[in-house]
Amino acid sequence: MVNINMMFYFFAYYVTPAAIFIWLAEFALPEKGDFSKRRWGLFVGILVVLIFWRDITIVFKVLPDYLTAAIPFVLILAAVYLRKSTSVIKTRKLFVLGLTLTFVVSIFLPYVGAFAGYNGIIDQASSIADQEQQVTFVSNTALTITGNAWVIQGLVRAYDDFSKFLLSGGGACGETSIWEVETLKKLGFNARKVGLPGEDHSFVEVKLNGTWKIIDPGYGMFLVSRMERSERRVQEAGTISYVVAYMENGFVELTSEYVKTDTIVVRITQDGEPLVGASVTFVHTLVTDGFSRRSELPGNGFSFHTDINGTVTAHIGLLGENVYNNSFVETDPYYLVYVNGEPTPTPLRVTSTGRGIVKVVETDLAEV
Repeated sequence: MVNINMMFYFFAYYVTPAAIFIWLAEFALPEKGDFSKRRWGLFVGILVVLIFWRDITIVFKVLPDYLTAAIPFVLILAAVYLRKSTSVIKTRKLFVLGLTLTFVVSIFLPYVGAFAGYNGIIDQASSIADQEQQVTFVSNTALTITGNAWVIQGLVRAYDDFSKFLLSGGGACGETSIWEVETLKKLGFNARKVGLPGEDHSFVEVKLNGTWKIIDPGYGMFLVSRMERSERRVQEAGTISYVVAYMENGFVELTSEYVKTDTIVVRITQDGEPLVGASVTFVHTLVTDGFSRRSELPGNGFSFHTDINGTVTAHIGLLGENVYNNSFVETDPYYLVYVNGEPTPTPLRVTSTGRGIVKVVETDLAEV
């Protein structure tokens, strides 16, 4: 059912608008012998808007899909006006009709249905008396409502957009975690999304009776300990290099709560002087199942910032040559230090033995 919903989302927000653009282009295409600048200008303009719509919707995902879906519906009104409209009254009626259809098809029905269903889930969870059973219900439901139609996953996947996830159901561990945290908070639980940014995974910590427990429905893990979650992930990936909890206004490093770490102190200077307040991230190339992607610590758009001594401190788990298993075989066995979004002039690589060692590395940005 979830995959059917994903297909509906795909057709409503991508296929239908694209079909309208194609119709508009055909309408605007100059007929044989018609070389008027006005007609050619309209044709070229529609093609430009089509490319623009594709970019902001599919490539860059600048706007919510329902806003970009409205663009071709409005344009079709212009086409009707140019071809058939003979009066101002008729034009106004067509304009109102088009906007109404856009609102109903692209916004009202999908959102009302999605949020009504979500509130039903909240009500059902609220009726469960036992807290552990409540959490397990939420976790199981998150797995149930998450689709994996891989052909269109890249287009309908919600990423950090909670509303889009309710609409499309397209997601993976990150979207499932966001949904679980939001739902558990509505039920009164202290919950947070936890990431393994170096090894590309997310799950949820929820506090029960003063202890943080892990729910990770994609892996069949419900209310397990941090040790159980870390042991399982080490088996899957070969190591855990970093663990972090994400909140609205910051992050909390949790690596030492899951695995043994080294303390990595990075000192940044500029012409020999400490660089204060600089943004620092740790970056490596993660390769899983043949797919390569950029992985950053601490992840989720956050970064470390240098103190008055120009230093940042991170606790990193075992990382180096031959630590990843076969699924991650080409992953960088180190992190490169990036300062203010750029790699250091002399590449600064960070590894970890995971034995409690303190490592101090430093670089001067004036180096060439």
